[in-house]
Amino acid sequence: MNPTRMVHSFLEDSSRLFPGKNALFAFGKWHTYRDLDDQANRLARFLLKRGLAKGDRVALFIENSAEYVVSYYGILKAGGTTVALNTESTAADVAYVIGDCGIRYLIASQKLLARLQAR
Repeated sequence: MNPTRMVHSFLEDSSRLFPGKNALFAFGKWHTYRDLDDQANRLARFLLKRGLAKGDRVALFIENSAEYVVSYYGILKAGGTTVALNTESTAADVAYVIGDCGIRYLIASQKLLARLQAR
């Protein structure tokens, strides 16, 4: 095994080897390796177009879901560093972590974003 392999390469390998195989079941729907990899690639391209640079920190404020998995891998594929936030965090907690960790981007679910905006 190559010790320098990146985490997202495992998803890419699975997508190539087992494209139609179910990888994740979330909220009543199956997602294949290809689906997850394609969506992660789209997010990675989006982040890069928005100026994400290698090593930039991206906060994830999303409940456990397929979107979380896609976001996690998309950030890695774009060269970013994922900072997972506790979904029970208050707006003040999130603001502190964003400042303390030097977060440049935030990916949040609609529900949790509304909590931050109500602040």
